[in-house]
Amino acid sequence: MRREPARAAMAEDPSGSGAIKARVARVRPRRFTRERIGMIGGLALALVWLVELQGTNAEPPLQCVRGATGVIATSLTFSPDGSRMATADLRGGVVLRGVASRWEAIEHLDFPGIARATAFSPDGRFLAAGGAARNVRLWELEAGRSPLSRDLPIRGCKALAFAPDGGTLAATTDPGVDIVLWDLAAHRPRRVLRGRFQALSLAFSPDGRSLVSGEVEEKSIAIWDLPTGRRQEVNRESGGPIASVAISPDGTLCAAACPWESPVQLWDLRTGRRVRVLEGHTIGTNAVAFSPDGRMIATAGSDSFVRLWTVANGELRARLNGQGLCLTHLAIAPQGDLIAATGFDNDIRLWAVR
Repeated sequence: MRREPARAAMAEDPSGSGAIKARVARVRPRRFTRERIGMIGGLALALVWLVELQGTNAEPPLQCVRGATGVIATSLTFSPDGSRMATADLRGGVVLRGVASRWEAIEHLDFPGIARATAFSPDGRFLAAGGAARNVRLWELEAGRSPLSRDLPIRGCKALAFAPDGGTLAATTDPGVDIVLWDLAAHRPRRVLRGRFQALSLAFSPDGRSLVSGEVEEKSIAIWDLPTGRRQEVNRESGGPIASVAISPDGTLCAAACPWESPVQLWDLRTGRRVRVLEGHTIGTNAVAFSPDGRMIATAGSDSFVRLWTVANGELRARLNGQGLCLTHLAIAPQGDLIAATGFDNDIRLWAVR
């Protein structure tokens, strides 16, 4: 009778070492084949993942305006006509950029210190900037001449917002918990709102009668009735700083972003009822903005993605890969055809959307 190779090896080598060698020699090709299959499968999965990431930028394409290396952006704002953009970063000063220059810098505006917030007036005539300086600086922008500036005695500003009529500028204060409503024509405070904690974000309602503020340490969002100064609270059911708030163009919805949380919540401003939760960012969400027609909402997260959602049903429309570090600031052009975002690397990402 014919003996099997391993059994024959055992007979010749009673210690069994030869049998082990024979067995290893026999199975080695099979094990190598399985490892190759596993490696090929892993590479295929990685390729699918990379294709998915790249596909998020296939439409719309990504344009990137390079910022200074190692500098963090602190603000990003479009002008009302969409022709200009104001940006600021930790180097100090404010930079005006223009669509004609492909968003490269066209003018550097002097600001004492680091500008933490910028805002254009609704008619585009003024640009305001605030930060750790003793004053909020206001520039009058007029074609053909250098911007004229004046200072408003509001210290430690981290958020700014112009009222829809352009007559009032809301500004937060630091130290302190006040929100100053500055009358631009009279050059004095119109009202001071006393908050519970320091406000980090502000947004006016379209009719100018309400102001929403997101605070640094609060489980609610404050809705201020400006004619009376009364404060109404919308419960978030969680804590953490509100880095960004936005109100829909029809004035019915409010959205808020918190760097400590990945979901973005939407509330009905009239009832204070939460109507939707947008879940998609893998880390925290730092900025939120409604499109001009109110049909879409954009969010920017620490995962370096911008996500576009349908407001009516909360459906994710697109995932835009910022291809870099965490995104902290977001803006949608007034025409709704361009989205800009920036963050820890100071590069400005631009997506043309339809």
